[in-house]
Amino acid sequence: MIKQPGLCTLCATECFEIVTRYDSGFPHLEGRVRQVANPLDLAWRVALVLFDGSHADLTFCEDCLPEVENRIPEIYRTMIESCQDEISDGFRGNVGLNLFSEEEKAVHLQMLLDRPPLGILYKVKWSEVYHGH
Repeated sequence: MIKQPGLCTLCATECFEIVTRYDSGFPHLEGRVRQVANPLDLAWRVALVLFDGSHADLTFCEDCLPEVENRIPEIYRTMIESCQDEISDGFRGNVGLNLFSEEEKAVHLQMLLDRPPLGILYKVKWSEVYHGH
């Protein structure tokens, strides 16, 4: 599965208001979320602590929230697949970014492979992050 902005990392439920999606002018991305607005009430931000001490913030719906800790290997696979997609020629070319060389692609992917998630650092509702409640 490819992680999309504003969608749950595990089930792809919309967790943010979707403003726009890519249209047929972006063949590799058609139908994917392009821009989001405010978080919906069911949206949670989960920070996973990574092997090097840094963290990755991901979005989950409240139904999937209790499953996050037990599904970290699956979440990591999604992170890797999403990274591979984002550095691909199809993605970068479609959004008007310079293409990566094969060496640059390998470096980006290796950075992720060197930092697997170890566990949950914290969970917070996205609405609290956006609105400070």
